[in-house]
Amino acid sequence: MNKLCLLLTFLFIHTSISAQLDVNVYTTPNDMVKDELMGQSVRAMNVRYEGHVQSRGSFMNENTIIPFKHGVVLSSGYVTAIPGKNKSSSFSGVMGKAGDLDLEKIAAGDSKDAAVLEFDFVATNEMVSFRYIFASEEYPEYVNSQFNDVFAFYLTDKLTKETWNLATIPTTTSPISINTINNKWNFKYYISNLPEDINKFRYDLEMIEMDGLTKPLVAYHPVEKGRPYHIKIAICDVGDGNLDSSVFLEGGSFSSQTQEEFYEENLAFINSFEESKNNVVQKPRKPKNAVVKELEDKSERVEEVSKESTELPELIVYFDTDEHTLSTSEFQKLEMFISNNKELVEGTWDITGHTDSVGSNQYNLELSKRRAKAIEKILLEETQKSCTIAWKGEGLPLNSNSTEKEKALNRRVVIQFQPER
Repeated sequence: MNKLCLLLTFLFIHTSISAQLDVNVYTTPNDMVKDELMGQSVRAMNVRYEGHVQSRGSFMNENTIIPFKHGVVLSSGYVTAIPGKNKSSSFSGVMGKAGDLDLEKIAAGDSKDAAVLEFDFVATNEMVSFRYIFASEEYPEYVNSQFNDVFAFYLTDKLTKETWNLATIPTTTSPISINTINNKWNFKYYISNLPEDINKFRYDLEMIEMDGLTKPLVAYHPVEKGRPYHIKIAICDVGDGNLDSSVFLEGGSFSSQTQEEFYEENLAFINSFEESKNNVVQKPRKPKNAVVKELEDKSERVEEVSKESTELPELIVYFDTDEHTLSTSEFQKLEMFISNNKELVEGTWDITGHTDSVGSNQYNLELSKRRAKAIEKILLEETQKSCTIAWKGEGLPLNSNSTEKEKALNRRVVIQFQPER
């Protein structure tokens, strides 16, 4: 009798703490929006989806690292591969679908395997909002590389044709991607989902396949009551079709409120964003311009793994094949890095150039020198600090150069700051 009681107790406890993320790809796009995503005081119509049928679905959730109970998920891979333990650090669902031209403007690179959910809506209050999480298998290996999977929420006023991207870093207009929220940049909003990290803090939370994710955030924007708007929710791979990224939208969260109700509910979060301006990449903007908020009440159960770094400033910029000038996106990345380090004490920039293995040793040595000197010129002009440069050719690769993605990561210049001793 005692053994039976113990067994029943074990089964009850095991069932009560079980964790599961169930994804349903058979939900129609219309039902995903109208039955799952829509909340109060909003009416949706003209729902349309473009992408692989296995790249979208609805989900039910309990006791996982995703704190939303139910909602909608879009992915650049298979959404059915997201649930369960983190079995691989490089899971890829290559869907063979086209990219998205709007997302390519953000990523400054070729896009593939786009999943796009669009619909029109009318709100009965003047502030529309919804909650979301971005997750990616690109974390952390491809942070600050050209493989920079992105997503966006494009809100368009159908009368004026004005468009805003609501998926931006708090207090900025900078789009969210693996290059802008990660374990080094804007880490306040980042959670590592690597087994060695999550298991240090919460043993009762089930992981998902993605290696990293943002904390729950909210997109919002003022609208005119009764006026028709269009929303485009899109995500894609960038650079190649490997390594998936996903966006989770909380069920019932797409709603409208009066501005007074919205700001009363979110004032503490808006103030906390304003106080954390030093942690963001770009210049902050006013709260009413579609700032993102962190759902602290829903994310307290997920401990922040990444702590503020005390390391010296460091950046890696990447080059196209046989090039020693930066692409537009890499130059912008370098500009942001310089802007964030304007107040450095006296010291020296250490600059080291590298190449992939294509070409002769001598040619690659010269190419890596040209790359290092190009970065030296920019840093001297922008920071007025001295530089030391070195060039290694193909001699210090990060990997085997066996794939195009590996070669791209080897075509780099490493920038490190050394303060005066």
